[in-house]
Amino acid sequence: MNTKPTISVIMSVYNASDYLKDAIESILNQTFSDFEFLIIDDHSTDSSVDIIKKFVNQDTRVRLFINHSNLGLTKNLNTLIKIAKGNYIARMDADDISLPYRFEKQILFLEKNKEIMVLGTYIQDFMSNKVIKYPLTDNYIRKVVAKSSPLGHPSVIIRKSVFESGLLYQEKYRTNQDLALWFDILSKGYKIANLPEPLLKYRRTKDTYRKRKKKAFNEFKIFIAGIWKLNGLSAKLVYPFLRLIARLLPTVFIRTLYNNNKFNRGLNHFLKN
Repeated sequence: MNTKPTISVIMSVYNASDYLKDAIESILNQTFSDFEFLIIDDHSTDSSVDIIKKFVNQDTRVRLFINHSNLGLTKNLNTLIKIAKGNYIARMDADDISLPYRFEKQILFLEKNKEIMVLGTYIQDFMSNKVIKYPLTDNYIRKVVAKSSPLGHPSVIIRKSVFESGLLYQEKYRTNQDLALWFDILSKGYKIANLPEPLLKYRRTKDTYRKRKKKAFNEFKIFIAGIWKLNGLSAKLVYPFLRLIARLLPTVFIRTLYNNNKFNRGLNHFLKN
């Protein structure tokens, strides 16, 4: 591996032993292989560390860092960003799967489009096989970011220069830290885009729906602050209130809506207007 790899892949792990092996292998099997893989274990109590150590012994691209207390995702990501040597930072979660051509296609796009600083992709839900689509262009992203997050966090690659400009994940947020970062990046004038292809499989579990309620108020605060930063006093400030109401609906109801095609077509229409 080069002293300075093209990509630094960053992953935070906490009690992820059920899916961790598959997640790591999906990165190591990428067709684009010039990367370092930085993994931080956040004081897991299962066999996560043992699983990671096996890969460390097998592949020199993998480096393991171990926390002696649980610090949370936000701090872990910032720690790894500061360690990273690559020109690009690629996110990965410990329970997802990156498709083999993910890095190759993202780097090809970024090398051809130097003005794009953050690039995500569509993602595919493991449970339903549904493809979750995101807005493709920076102009469209700026139009709809007040309504929903414009990127699938574990799918993104970010130019290291974004972080070298002084931005990092805001550590006051233990959840939804990605949404706050997108608002910070957009407010600096950096451009964001998505590839119109699912290059990551995302694992949405029953626990995911339960956590949505716990994260709802944090998300609400981030939307309000972000919209104000981008648009000032704007009619768009109504959207976080509507989103908060939806987040607080019963979990069974939310799951039913998510799997309802007619509802999703209506939601997509709402997001485009």
